[in-house]
Amino acid sequence: MRDDWEAELTKFWGVRVGPGGQYAEAARKGGFVAIEWHELGDLTWYATAPDEDPAWEKLFGLYTDAYEVSGVRASVGAGQVARFARDIKVGDVILTPNTPQGLVYVGRVTSPFLFVESPKDGCPYRQRRKVEWLLDVPRKGLPQPLLNSLGSLSTVYSLQKAADYVRALLGEGSLSEGPKPVEADVVSHVLNRLHALHPKDFEQFVADYLRSIGFEAAPGPYVSDGGIDVAGTLDAEGLASVFLRIQVKRTKNDVGIEVVLKTRGALGVDEQGAIVSLGGFTSHAEKEAVAPGKKRITLVGGDTFAANLLARWDDLDPAMRKLLGVAPKASLPVQERFAVVSD
Repeated sequence: MRDDWEAELTKFWGVRVGPGGQYAEAARKGGFVAIEWHELGDLTWYATAPDEDPAWEKLFGLYTDAYEVSGVRASVGAGQVARFARDIKVGDVILTPNTPQGLVYVGRVTSPFLFVESPKDGCPYRQRRKVEWLLDVPRKGLPQPLLNSLGSLSTVYSLQKAADYVRALLGEGSLSEGPKPVEADVVSHVLNRLHALHPKDFEQFVADYLRSIGFEAAPGPYVSDGGIDVAGTLDAEGLASVFLRIQVKRTKNDVGIEVVLKTRGALGVDEQGAIVSLGGFTSHAEKEAVAPGKKRITLVGGDTFAANLLARWDDLDPAMRKLLGVAPKASLPVQERFAVVSD
């Protein structure tokens, strides 16, 4: 257990080491975490600049010149670099997903910012921090709120909202006030119930789920060889609209890269894509979904989809709840524990 004053100062961060965690294993073995952006060169000058120095303006200008971007894109990109080089402190906690292996590495930062000129450890990224890795945690065993936070599209992002869950993983706190992971047998039962549906009925179920979380959604015309199966629009109070197109796979097998490519190819300029599967995804599919320079495709596997449904239990209509074949135990909050029920 750490001292209280140390715990209060600790910040929690998610850092992706390569698309889909491509270099996460190398980082785990080498005791470091790293980000790309090698065109910016050695950023030690930024990491060590005094607070009153106009370092941000210089970094922002360097970023816009190097990547020929401006406005929001430049601010978001340069902001991630700034967080990694300067905002992350020694003693902070890092979570790094290794998507292909279904793991999340948890560690504590042990060094200031470092620039490695010629890495020879399997990871080409030169902007680094040393890390003492403490845990290798199976992704599917994590609480859903933490999984939601880890789903950020950014390379470097704050996990402060999920701090209590991370502290519990490290044995520095308890989740007695928050939702606990759903038992594996309940998730398995939910997946079996969904898999028993006709493909068209499963598409309708996914559309119903989208509507339960605020989308206007409907399944498309049924065709046996796939395509965009469900379309949804989320209107953010007239300020912006999100257009989501989903490929639905009622399969227990791993979905391959060809489905990712097909989904991306069917999207319009302003549309976002996702694949919802009752199984998992191959490592090639996971890497392609987050490939640099391409439109990202969100992958939602069976375990995640089942956990999302149970986390949204209060929002589901009675017919959806009945179909899942589970119910919350009366003695515990809805989000904590479910039991299989007979029809």
